[in-house]
Amino acid sequence: KGVLFVGFQLLVAMKLQGALPNLAMPLVFAPYFVLEGFYLVEKIIAGVLSYSAFAAATAADPSAGSGQSRSNLVLEISNSWAMSVLRLSFGVLVAFKLDHTIDTSWWITFIPVWIYIATLVVPHKADDHQHDDGASEASLGGLLCVLLMTLVFMSPFFILAYRLQSAEFSSFYVLLPWFIVVGVLLLPWLVMVLCGVLSCVCGCCCGRRSKDDVTDENGDRSSHASPANHHVV
Repeated sequence: KGVLFVGFQLLVAMKLQGALPNLAMPLVFAPYFVLEGFYLVEKIIAGVLSYSAFAAATAADPSAGSGQSRSNLVLEISNSWAMSVLRLSFGVLVAFKLDHTIDTSWWITFIPVWIYIATLVVPHKADDHQHDDGASEASLGGLLCVLLMTLVFMSPFFILAYRLQSAEFSSFYVLLPWFIVVGVLLLPWLVMVLCGVLSCVCGCCCGRRSKDDVTDENGDRSSHASPANHHVV
């Protein structure tokens, strides 16, 4: 898997560099397709084994599966398979789109991404209908939070699709939402570091000032004591 991942990165870099001008984009993406195929096969095998073990356990002892229902297990397995299928299909669409084999808009090419975004929100919406009236406000708040976080973290894909389709602006703006999120997350840490530096500087300045005051006070005392000693002599 590591060889396939590194090989895909090398082929992409060489293709962008112009070292492989005659190599079709689907062939450049071939290591990625094989890698995602491995992941999909592994998930299918793991899902079948998990379901078989769950079915055998519940058949022998019905109380063994009380913590998890059969429908929830099937939903988790199906969701795991769907994610791999979406990633694989998105890679195929991008490869053939870059190779000009398919003549569709980038919005259609990004359909697997839009489906993935929908899967992030739809389960929470379904859970919201299952709650009673007492918990409806909390469920609505959770749904709004999920929508907001999904919009923030998935917005670069919308900007990228718009950028590739028709817009002419800097690619910097594609990742701008993530830069803003990172800046907001780092802001408290930067404030703490700045406060620490300022406290150290203030401590050093105050300590030096108090030391200078003590030195001046000792000098004044010695100057007052010197004439008295001279008079006694």
